[in-house]
Amino acid sequence: KDVSLIYTPTCYAFSLSQTITHLMAGASLFAAKKMLPMDVVSNILNYKVTGLTGPPAGFENLNNFIKKPIRSIRYCQVGGTPFYFKSYKKIKKNFPKAVIFNVYGCTENSPRVSYLKIQNLKIDLDNDGYFGVGKNVKGTIIKIKKENKKDNFGEIIIKGISMFHGYWNNKTLYKSKIYKSYFKTGDMGYFRNKRLFLLGRKDFSINVGNEKVFPEEIENIAKKNKNILDVVVYSKKDIKFGKNIIMDVKTKNQLNIDDLKFFMRKYLSEYKIPKIINKTKIIKRNLYGKIDRKVYAN
Repeated sequence: KDVSLIYTPTCYAFSLSQTITHLMAGASLFAAKKMLPMDVVSNILNYKVTGLTGPPAGFENLNNFIKKPIRSIRYCQVGGTPFYFKSYKKIKKNFPKAVIFNVYGCTENSPRVSYLKIQNLKIDLDNDGYFGVGKNVKGTIIKIKKENKKDNFGEIIIKGISMFHGYWNNKTLYKSKIYKSYFKTGDMGYFRNKRLFLLGRKDFSINVGNEKVFPEEIENIAKKNKNILDVVVYSKKDIKFGKNIIMDVKTKNQLNIDDLKFFMRKYLSEYKIPKIINKTKIIKRNLYGKIDRKVYAN
Protein backbone atom coordinates (compact mmCIF):
# COMPACT_ATOMS: atom_id res chain seq x y z
CA LYS A 1 0.00 0.00 0.00
CA ASP A 2 3.05 2.27 0.03
CA VAL A 3 3.48 5.15 -2.39
CA SER A 4 7.07 6.19 -2.97
CA LEU A 5 8.45 9.18 -4.81
CA ILE A 6 11.54 8.87 -7.00
CA TYR A 7 13.23 12.25 -7.26
CA THR A 8 16.91 11.29 -7.21
CA PRO A 9 18.70 10.45 -10.51
CA THR A 10 17.91 6.89 -11.65
CA CYS A 11 21.39 6.52 -13.14
CA TYR A 12 22.55 5.73 -9.58
CA ALA A 13 22.12 2.32 -7.96
CA PHE A 14 20.59 3.96 -4.87
CA SER A 15 17.55 5.12 -6.84
CA LEU A 16 17.46 2.02 -9.06
CA SER A 17 17.26 -0.25 -6.01
CA GLN A 18 14.41 1.85 -4.64
CA THR A 19 12.52 1.25 -7.90
CA ILE A 20 13.13 -2.51 -7.97
CA THR A 21 12.29 -3.16 -4.30
CA HIS A 22 9.02 -1.24 -4.48
CA LEU A 23 7.97 -3.05 -7.65
CA MET A 24 8.73 -6.40 -5.97
CA ALA A 25 6.62 -5.41 -2.98
CA GLY A 26 3.72 -4.32 -5.18
CA ALA A 27 3.96 -0.71 -4.00
CA SER A 28 3.21 2.36 -6.11
CA LEU A 29 5.92 4.59 -7.55
CA PHE A 30 5.72 8.16 -8.75
CA ALA A 31 8.66 9.33 -10.88
CA ALA A 32 9.03 13.08 -10.58
CA LYS A 33 9.46 14.91 -13.88
CA LYS A 34 11.07 17.79 -12.03
CA MET A 35 13.47 17.57 -9.10
CA LEU A 36 12.95 21.09 -7.74
CA PRO A 37 12.18 21.04 -3.98
CA MET A 38 8.85 22.83 -4.37
CA ASP A 39 7.73 20.23 -6.94
CA VAL A 40 8.80 17.36 -4.69
CA VAL A 41 6.76 18.71 -1.77
CA SER A 42 3.77 19.31 -4.04
CA ASN A 43 3.94 15.70 -5.29
CA ILE A 44 4.20 14.36 -1.73
CA LEU A 45 0.98 16.15 -0.82
CA ASN A 46 -0.90 15.39 -4.06
CA TYR A 47 -0.09 11.67 -4.16
CA LYS A 48 -0.13 11.10 -0.38
CA VAL A 49 3.37 9.68 -0.54
CA THR A 50 4.25 7.31 2.34
CA GLY A 51 7.98 6.84 1.78
CA LEU A 52 10.90 9.10 0.89
CA THR A 53 14.43 8.06 -0.07
CA GLY A 54 17.42 10.31 -0.69
CA PRO A 55 20.64 11.90 0.57
CA PRO A 56 20.62 14.26 3.58
CA ALA A 57 21.06 17.23 1.22
CA GLY A 58 17.89 16.19 -0.61
CA PHE A 59 15.87 16.30 2.61
CA GLU A 60 17.50 19.62 3.60
CA ASN A 61 16.35 21.18 0.32
CA LEU A 62 12.72 20.47 1.22
CA ASN A 63 12.77 22.42 4.49
CA ASN A 64 11.85 25.85 3.10
CA PHE A 65 8.87 24.45 1.19
CA ILE A 66 7.17 22.46 3.94
CA LYS A 67 4.75 24.82 5.68
CA LYS A 68 3.35 22.33 8.19
CA PRO A 69 4.16 18.72 9.22
CA ILE A 70 3.34 16.08 6.61
CA ARG A 71 1.82 13.02 8.29
CA SER A 72 1.45 10.66 5.32
CA ILE A 73 5.17 9.76 5.35
CA ARG A 74 5.70 6.56 7.37
CA TYR A 75 9.39 6.01 6.58
CA CYS A 76 12.41 8.00 5.38
CA GLN A 77 15.52 6.27 4.05
CA VAL A 78 18.64 8.46 4.16
CA GLY A 79 22.00 7.60 2.62
CA GLY A 80 24.87 8.54 0.36
CA THR A 81 26.58 11.12 2.59
CA PRO A 82 27.09 11.61 6.36
CA PHE A 83 23.81 12.04 8.27
CA TYR A 84 24.01 14.64 11.04
CA PHE A 85 21.76 14.81 14.12
CA LYS A 86 20.53 18.31 13.20
CA SER A 87 19.30 16.97 9.86
CA TYR A 88 17.52 14.14 11.68
CA LYS A 89 15.63 16.61 13.90
CA LYS A 90 14.44 18.55 10.84
CA ILE A 91 13.19 15.38 9.17
CA LYS A 92 11.30 14.39 12.32
CA LYS A 93 9.76 17.86 12.48
CA ASN A 94 8.67 17.73 8.82
CA PHE A 95 7.53 14.09 8.92
CA PRO A 96 6.56 13.36 12.55
CA LYS A 97 5.16 9.87 11.90
CA ALA A 98 8.16 8.64 9.91
CA VAL A 99 10.55 5.90 10.98
CA ILE A 100 14.01 6.99 9.83
CA PHE A 101 16.67 4.68 8.46
CA ASN A 102 20.29 5.58 7.74
CA VAL A 103 21.69 3.26 5.08
CA TYR A 104 25.09 2.47 3.60
CA GLY A 105 25.86 0.75 0.34
CA CYS A 106 27.86 0.51 -2.85
CA THR A 107 26.88 -0.39 -6.39
CA GLU A 108 28.94 -3.58 -6.20
CA ASN A 109 26.62 -4.98 -3.50
CA SER A 110 23.38 -4.25 -5.36
CA PRO A 111 23.73 -1.73 -3.53
CA ARG A 112 22.73 -2.03 0.14
CA VAL A 113 25.41 -3.10 2.65
CA SER A 114 24.00 -2.07 6.04
CA TYR A 115 21.19 -0.11 7.65
CA LEU A 116 20.35 1.60 10.91
CA LYS A 117 16.79 1.99 12.18
CA ILE A 118 17.27 5.05 14.36
CA GLN A 119 15.96 4.28 17.84
CA ASN A 120 18.65 4.94 20.45
CA LEU A 121 20.51 8.25 20.09
CA LYS A 122 23.03 7.29 22.78
CA ILE A 123 24.52 4.47 20.74
CA ASP A 124 23.42 5.38 17.20
CA LEU A 125 25.56 8.57 17.05
CA ASP A 126 29.34 8.92 16.85
CA ASN A 127 31.29 11.43 18.95
CA ASP A 128 30.73 14.21 16.40
CA GLY A 129 26.95 13.84 16.21
CA TYR A 130 26.75 11.74 13.02
CA PHE A 131 24.75 8.55 12.73
CA GLY A 132 26.32 5.17 12.21
CA VAL A 133 25.06 2.87 9.48
CA GLY A 134 24.04 -0.01 11.71
CA LYS A 135 24.16 -3.69 10.93
CA ASN A 136 24.57 -5.78 7.79
CA VAL A 137 21.66 -6.55 5.50
CA LYS A 138 20.70 -10.22 5.38
CA GLY A 139 23.17 -12.24 3.31
CA THR A 140 26.04 -9.75 3.54
CA ILE A 141 29.11 -10.14 5.78
CA ILE A 142 31.04 -7.04 6.85
CA LYS A 143 34.59 -6.98 8.21
CA ILE A 144 37.22 -4.33 8.91
CA LYS A 145 40.65 -4.76 7.26
CA LYS A 146 43.11 -2.90 9.50
CA GLU A 147 46.43 -1.56 8.23
CA ASN A 148 47.91 -1.46 11.74
CA LYS A 149 47.00 -3.61 14.73
CA LYS A 150 46.95 -0.53 16.97
CA ASP A 151 44.16 1.08 14.93
CA ASN A 152 40.51 0.54 15.82
CA PHE A 153 39.49 1.34 12.24
CA GLY A 154 40.28 0.09 8.75
CA GLU A 155 38.89 -0.50 5.28
CA ILE A 156 35.40 -1.95 5.10
CA ILE A 157 35.36 -5.25 3.21
CA ILE A 158 32.25 -7.25 2.33
CA LYS A 159 31.03 -10.46 0.75
CA GLY A 160 27.68 -12.19 0.38
CA ILE A 161 24.81 -13.25 -1.83
CA SER A 162 24.21 -9.83 -3.41
CA MET A 163 27.82 -9.02 -4.27
CA PHE A 164 28.71 -8.51 -7.94
CA HIS A 165 30.71 -11.04 -9.97
CA GLY A 166 32.96 -8.62 -11.81
CA TYR A 167 33.36 -5.41 -13.78
CA TRP A 168 32.33 -5.38 -17.42
CA ASN A 169 35.38 -6.26 -19.57
CA ASN A 170 37.80 -5.35 -16.77
CA LYS A 171 39.13 -8.41 -14.94
CA THR A 172 42.23 -6.51 -13.81
CA LEU A 173 40.19 -3.96 -11.86
CA TYR A 174 38.05 -6.73 -10.36
CA LYS A 175 41.12 -8.65 -9.10
CA SER A 176 42.53 -5.48 -7.53
CA LYS A 177 39.32 -5.03 -5.55
CA ILE A 178 39.11 -8.57 -4.13
CA TYR A 179 40.84 -9.64 -0.91
CA LYS A 180 40.35 -13.28 0.17
CA SER A 181 36.93 -13.37 -1.54
CA TYR A 182 35.93 -10.05 0.08
CA PHE A 183 35.28 -6.86 -1.87
CA LYS A 184 37.36 -3.87 -0.76
CA THR A 185 34.85 -1.01 -0.65
CA GLY A 186 37.41 1.78 -0.34
CA ASP A 187 35.45 3.14 2.63
CA MET A 188 37.05 3.41 6.06
CA GLY A 189 35.13 2.61 9.21
CA TYR A 190 34.93 0.84 12.55
CA PHE A 191 32.56 -1.16 14.73
CA ARG A 192 31.17 0.08 18.03
CA ASN A 193 28.43 -1.72 19.96
CA LYS A 194 28.17 -4.11 17.00
CA ARG A 195 27.23 -1.16 14.79
CA LEU A 196 29.16 0.04 11.76
CA PHE A 197 30.38 3.66 11.65
CA LEU A 198 31.96 5.37 8.65
CA LEU A 199 35.04 7.60 8.60
CA GLY A 200 35.54 8.46 4.94
CA ARG A 201 36.99 7.30 1.64
CA LYS A 202 40.41 5.66 1.71
CA ASP A 203 41.34 7.19 -1.67
CA PHE A 204 40.84 10.73 -0.39
CA SER A 205 42.49 10.40 3.02
CA ILE A 206 45.34 12.85 3.61
CA ASN A 207 48.66 11.75 5.07
CA VAL A 208 49.92 14.35 7.55
CA GLY A 209 53.20 13.15 9.00
CA ASN A 210 52.45 9.58 10.06
CA GLU A 211 48.74 10.19 10.59
CA LYS A 212 45.76 9.66 8.29
CA VAL A 213 43.30 12.54 8.11
CA PHE A 214 39.84 12.03 6.61
CA PRO A 215 38.33 15.10 4.88
CA GLU A 216 34.85 14.08 6.07
CA GLU A 217 35.87 14.35 9.72
CA ILE A 218 37.07 17.94 9.30
CA GLU A 219 34.05 18.87 7.18
CA ASN A 220 31.67 17.46 9.79
CA ILE A 221 33.30 19.56 12.50
CA ALA A 222 33.26 22.73 10.38
CA LYS A 223 29.52 22.26 9.78
CA LYS A 224 28.94 22.54 13.51
CA ASN A 225 29.70 26.25 13.13
CA LYS A 226 26.40 28.07 12.59
CA ASN A 227 27.91 30.34 9.92
CA ILE A 228 28.96 27.47 7.61
CA LEU A 229 26.54 26.57 4.82
CA ASP A 230 28.78 24.15 2.96
CA VAL A 231 32.39 23.00 3.07
CA VAL A 232 34.94 20.81 1.29
CA VAL A 233 38.35 19.66 2.54
CA TYR A 234 41.16 18.52 0.25
CA SER A 235 44.95 18.64 0.04
CA LYS A 236 47.67 20.21 -2.06
CA LYS A 237 51.26 19.07 -2.43
CA ASP A 238 53.82 21.08 -0.53
CA ILE A 239 57.56 20.74 -1.25
CA LYS A 240 58.49 21.23 2.41
CA PHE A 241 55.65 19.53 4.30
CA GLY A 242 54.43 16.92 1.80
CA LYS A 243 50.74 17.89 1.85
CA ASN A 244 48.77 20.81 3.21
CA ILE A 245 45.13 20.53 4.27
CA ILE A 246 42.97 23.04 2.41
CA MET A 247 39.35 23.91 3.21
CA ASP A 248 36.88 25.84 1.05
CA VAL A 249 33.84 27.22 2.88
CA LYS A 250 30.54 28.69 1.78
CA THR A 251 29.35 30.97 4.57
CA LYS A 252 26.04 32.41 5.73
CA ASN A 253 27.44 35.59 7.28
CA GLN A 254 30.80 37.29 7.36
CA LEU A 255 33.21 34.81 8.87
CA ASN A 256 36.56 35.48 10.48
CA ILE A 257 38.97 32.71 9.46
CA ASP A 258 40.91 32.86 12.73
CA ASP A 259 37.65 32.51 14.66
CA LEU A 260 36.76 29.44 12.59
CA LYS A 261 40.14 27.83 13.30
CA PHE A 262 39.70 28.58 17.02
CA PHE A 263 36.27 26.94 16.89
CA MET A 264 37.65 23.81 15.17
CA ARG A 265 40.46 23.43 17.71
CA LYS A 266 37.81 22.61 20.31
CA TYR A 267 37.16 19.35 18.47
CA LEU A 268 40.27 18.53 16.41
CA SER A 269 43.97 17.94 17.00
CA GLU A 270 46.22 20.70 15.69
CA TYR A 271 47.55 18.64 12.76
CA LYS A 272 43.97 18.31 11.44
CA ILE A 273 43.35 22.07 11.32
CA PRO A 274 43.48 23.28 7.68
CA LYS A 275 46.54 25.34 6.78
CA ILE A 276 44.55 27.39 4.27
CA ILE A 277 40.83 28.28 4.40
CA ASN A 278 39.24 29.85 1.33
CA LYS A 279 35.83 31.46 1.05
CA THR A 280 33.84 30.31 -1.97
CA LYS A 281 30.37 30.73 -3.47
CA ILE A 282 29.95 27.12 -4.55
CA ILE A 283 31.07 23.62 -3.53
CA LYS A 284 31.20 21.32 -6.54
CA ARG A 285 28.90 18.31 -6.18
CA ASN A 286 27.61 15.55 -8.46
CA LEU A 287 24.00 14.91 -9.47
CA TYR A 288 23.39 12.93 -6.31
CA GLY A 289 24.56 15.69 -3.99
CA LYS A 290 27.92 14.17 -3.04
CA ILE A 291 31.04 16.35 -3.11
CA ASP A 292 32.86 15.75 -6.41
CA ARG A 293 36.19 14.99 -4.75
CA LYS A 294 37.94 14.10 -7.99
CA VAL A 295 37.66 17.77 -8.97
CA TYR A 296 39.57 18.72 -5.82
CA ALA A 297 42.07 15.84 -5.91
CA ASN A 298 45.77 16.74 -6.10
